[in-house]
Amino acid sequence: MAEKLEFTLSGSSSHTAKLFKYILYNILLQRNVYPDDDFEIERCEGMNHMAISDPEVKQYVETLIQQIDQWAKRQELERVAIALTSVDTLEVIERWTFFVKTKGDAVMTEDTLSEQAGRRQQDFQSQMRRLIVQILNINNILPILDPNNVTFEVYVYTVKGAEEHPRWMRTDDAPIIQGDTEHARLTDIDTADCNVRSFVSYKKPAF
Repeated sequence: MAEKLEFTLSGSSSHTAKLFKYILYNILLQRNVYPDDDFEIERCEGMNHMAISDPEVKQYVETLIQQIDQWAKRQELERVAIALTSVDTLEVIERWTFFVKTKGDAVMTEDTLSEQAGRRQQDFQSQMRRLIVQILNINNILPILDPNNVTFEVYVYTVKGAEEHPRWMRTDDAPIIQGDTEHARLTDIDTADCNVRSFVSYKKPAF
């Protein structure tokens, strides 16, 4: 009788990290943190994505995503926040928050490995498109930002006791938006790899 081998499909953490990579790039593009000319097309998981071309920013994002991938593999990732800040005042003017619940790696047989990997890629593509559309739609209701006066910071929240990376600075929480604030909720994302609940908070424009 032939032995039936089992494999662990460990692509879930990578998909979770890639999801946040292109979420970040889309926010930076749509919110005019960097001009259109600073982006290029990047192919990933059978899709064309907009990615930053600036080498310094790209290296920062790649290092960040590698660490998110490690936390996701250990199911230590809880939340990611992207704060947009005024260069002049150092005030947080917009904050995108993503609550994450990663799922464990799937165990399957040799017969179903290729099929399940294909389904996960299709799942990633579908949910990525859905997120991009949501960011585009919400961008239409958000205040217009001065492209020459905005920078960004990424805050990653993990479970207590998670392994720390020496390159990251520990902080209690991301800065909050001062004054009148509005909120917009994004539709929840549920993939084979993770659940994501998200919303954006932004400073109410003064008229």
